[in-house]
Amino acid sequence: MFVSYIGAVVRQNVPITIDNWRDKALKDAKDIIWNDIQTTFVLDEERKSYVLRVAGKIHRGFRSHLSNFYLKDREGNTNAEPPKIYQHYISKDEWSAFVSKRSDPAFVNISTANRERASNPKHPYKKSRMGYARLEQQIRKDTQADQPLGRHILWKEARVNKDGVVDNENVKKVVELCETIEQSSETQEGNKLKYKLLNKLLNSTK
Repeated sequence: MFVSYIGAVVRQNVPITIDNWRDKALKDAKDIIWNDIQTTFVLDEERKSYVLRVAGKIHRGFRSHLSNFYLKDREGNTNAEPPKIYQHYISKDEWSAFVSKRSDPAFVNISTANRERASNPKHPYKKSRMGYARLEQQIRKDTQADQPLGRHILWKEARVNKDGVVDNENVKKVVELCETIEQSSETQEGNKLKYKLLNKLLNSTK
């Protein structure tokens, strides 16, 4: 329900023509999304960055969904009108711009290359349709933890097999690096650098 709500708020406030979720022009839209979600769910301010990352993934996923299922009809012809189910979110001008870009040969080539890379990831996610939010909720429930889990812990737990073992060599290397960084300096400045390095490392393994 939580993720579905985020998706609805994102579709209401972010056009499908937006390519870069980090675009500074989205600041106001992101504030609206966060404030809207806070009025419906009880969330600490420290969860804002995480929720907005989820919102960004949902936005990308929605655009991919439109490309895969609505960009063309059964005969392979481009649809001139936005899908009826989403017409209250997508204007005809937005749809035209979206279709134009997604039909561009340069975009198609990049999309094909990304799809091939995604089909054989170096660090495979092993929790099927369970996202990080539900995974964290399950782990905290099982361990009775009362604090948010570190991002590196979630990253590892999302890639263990059914026996709880890391069986991928690429994943093992990242886990070992994370553990090395985690065991480094305990000073305030050291902690800032430590978590900056962890985030940089994990961002590079998506």
